[in-house]
Amino acid sequence: LAAVAEKGAHNVLVYDADYSYGEGNSYNNFELMEHYSDYVSELNAEKSEVWNEIREVIKYFNPDFVGISILSVTKKSAMKIIKIVKDFNSAIQIVVGGPHVTLQPDDFVDYADYVIQGEGEYVINDILANRVHNGVVKGKIVENLDLLPFPATHLLYRLEKYHKRDLSLLMSSRGCCYSCKFCNSSTLWQRKIRKKSVGYFIEEIKRLQETYGICDFYICDDSFSTDREWLRVFCERIKHLNITWKCLD
Repeated sequence: LAAVAEKGAHNVLVYDADYSYGEGNSYNNFELMEHYSDYVSELNAEKSEVWNEIREVIKYFNPDFVGISILSVTKKSAMKIIKIVKDFNSAIQIVVGGPHVTLQPDDFVDYADYVIQGEGEYVINDILANRVHNGVVKGKIVENLDLLPFPATHLLYRLEKYHKRDLSLLMSSRGCCYSCKFCNSSTLWQRKIRKKSVGYFIEEIKRLQETYGICDFYICDDSFSTDREWLRVFCERIKHLNITWKCLD
């Protein structure tokens, strides 16, 4: 999303409030689940270093818009961030998106200026240019993922503090053709898989390898191995790169 906004001539900063910039602990996705109690304890701590850092970043960048991606488990912290932003400058417009508001948009219509329901790449620049009315904004399905720019890793706040493992997460597709009861993927992605072409995905990997020296990647698709022919071509081409990789499937 940041890459699309940057391509639209906007000045963008990507800030991960969950990341520890050299102080405290830095957890991977699995460790985050194990340390959820840390998140809960910090949530109501008004003088927490997390909230103070968010205030500092908002003051440093002084944005016109703040976008927040929301999971159901981060709903309360998202509301806290919105309050911090509005307390700093009530004129800053809040844009929220992500799985939770896609499924439950009404939860944030009273807190955010814009609530993106679904994929945001084709609507974000209209929002930033004030060409869209406030409220719930229906996202548009990106049918061809090769038309999207590569993720804007270079826009990360304090990029030099990131571990290589934290820059190694990739997605080659969106969606899943199954409808498991424990998973919301079919609701989010309409039970359809859209994949990047092998060539485009390989180029994304090569850029991360050449720019940041990343040699171990984690592919976190919902259904990475469903297309066997795509996977065969990918495996044939990826073995020529000096990297290792693993996938969620």
